[in-house]
Amino acid sequence: MDMVVAQSARASALQRQPIDIEDLLVWTYRDQRADVVIERGIGLFDQEGEADGLVRQRSSACGVLAVARNALLGWRVDGGGRSAGGLHEDAELVHRAVMQLTGRVQGLPHWRLVIQNAARAERPDAMVREVPRPVPRMHRDGRVLVEWSDKGKRYGTCPVEYAPSAALILAAQAEYTAWHSALMLLALALQVERKLTRWFPLRPAAPATPWL
Repeated sequence: MDMVVAQSARASALQRQPIDIEDLLVWTYRDQRADVVIERGIGLFDQEGEADGLVRQRSSACGVLAVARNALLGWRVDGGGRSAGGLHEDAELVHRAVMQLTGRVQGLPHWRLVIQNAARAERPDAMVREVPRPVPRMHRDGRVLVEWSDKGKRYGTCPVEYAPSAALILAAQAEYTAWHSALMLLALALQVERKLTRWFPLRPAAPATPWL
């Protein structure tokens, strides 16, 4: 029996399209806009929203409730965008997995970090080529600030600051590391869960430490 289940799982995986987890997240949040559809409850019938705890955080792939709503009101309601029933079930499953992410980086929840970057099809800026460089401090009028050592202003020093600061670069690297770790975790979780019907998520091709 276990062998049959394993063979069925492998067959199901082969039928799904392999996709980098980063691309899958872009599809989920930029193309499907899963967070907007689910969290706003677009297209959901009132009873369905109440069943979900009044928060309407999940959507339904079934159009029965939408039909019932239209019959009750006597006309078709146009939500002005993608309806909850039009959201691909894989996008909903991916969004649920993302919302299970815990932890914060620089005060930003990992799930929000993932969604923000995926919606823009971007990666966090790891400031790969940035190094702290000395920059002279300036007067408000644009002149270089000089701290004179004598009253005759013949000897002086120019104080400098480093930009970007080492702390800023380390913070950017920490955010990128958190993002990459989240993608690794999501790929593994979605593979183990085996509920996606269209996609088979792969580990991110993005480098874990691009600054090395």
